[in-house]
Amino acid sequence: MIFRLNRNIIVAKTWIIIFFFSKSMCSQSQMGSIWFANYDSLSRKNWVLLDGFGALGSQVLDNKFANQMLLGGKLDKNYLRSLADNMNEQNGVGVDVCAGFSFWNFSDTILNKPNLGFMAQLGTRYQGSLTFTRDFFEVGFLGNADFAGRTAELGPLNGNLQAFQKFGFGIFNKRTRSYVSLSLLEGQMVQNISLRKGDFFTSATGDSLSLQYNGEYNRSDTARRGLMNGSGVGFCLDAGYNYIVPDGESWFRFELQDMGLIIWNRATERYQLNGQNSFTGLVIDDINNLSADSIEVPDFKDSLQFDDEE
Repeated sequence: MIFRLNRNIIVAKTWIIIFFFSKSMCSQSQMGSIWFANYDSLSRKNWVLLDGFGALGSQVLDNKFANQMLLGGKLDKNYLRSLADNMNEQNGVGVDVCAGFSFWNFSDTILNKPNLGFMAQLGTRYQGSLTFTRDFFEVGFLGNADFAGRTAELGPLNGNLQAFQKFGFGIFNKRTRSYVSLSLLEGQMVQNISLRKGDFFTSATGDSLSLQYNGEYNRSDTARRGLMNGSGVGFCLDAGYNYIVPDGESWFRFELQDMGLIIWNRATERYQLNGQNSFTGLVIDDINNLSADSIEVPDFKDSLQFDDEE
C-alpha cells in the first residue's frame, strides 16, 4: 500500500512504453489513443510496459526540509522552530519507491474469450514510514535545552522500513485494459520499531539526563543481503479497473496494488525495549592529575547536546 499524507508531497513518476508489433514500432506519443483502441486492431501485438514510481510525503514537513535532508544543506534554527510550532502531537512522514515491467499479450485468448489476454509482471518495491511526536522532532533537530527541568515525550513512535520483489501472472481485458494479477512475493528486508513510551528528562541545571523507554524492535535475517535473498516469502493481489468515458478519449482508473502478506523466516530477530538509562556527569578524582584512570565515566553510549553557534 502507498503511504500518502495530506500535503507537501513530492512525486516523481516515469513511464516508458515499448510496443512490439509484428512489423513496426509505435511511437510513445500515440500511447493515449492506442491504449484504449479497439482490441481487434491489437490482436497481433504484444506490449512491454516499463514503469517507475517515487513518492515522499508528510503533513508537517515541507519540500524545503526534504531537499535539505536528501541533497544536503543547512537547516536554519528559526525554520526548524517554525516547523515544530506547527506540528501536532502525532506526525508522520512516508516514502514509497517502486520499479518494474509487465508483459501484455494481445495475441492469444484466455478461456476461449477473444477479449481476454494474458499478462506477466516483475517488480521491486521499497517502502518506509515514521510517526513521531513533536517532542521527538524538537529534541532531534533543536536539542534538549528547551526541556530543562521537564520531560520530553519521545513516544509513541512507530517506524517501518521494508523491501520486496514480486513475480506474477494475470489476465486483462483487451478493450479496457482492466486487469487482475496474483504475484509471489520475495521479502528482501524489514525493520520496524514501536516505542510505546520514551520519556526523556533533562534536569533544570542540565547536569543530568534520564531516559525511560518501553517498546519493541524487529528486523529480518541480517545474514541475507541483496535482491530476492529469501528472507521472507508471501503473495499479493493487484487489480485495476478502467472506466472509459463515452467520448472514448478520457477514462477513470481505480487500482489496487500489492495487497497481501509476507512471512519472514525464523532468523528474524525480535527485541524487547524496556529500561531506564541515566547520565549524571563525570567524576574526576584528582583535578590536578588528569588521566584516564582518574576519570570515572558512566556506562552510556550517546548523549544529546545543544549548540547555538552559527
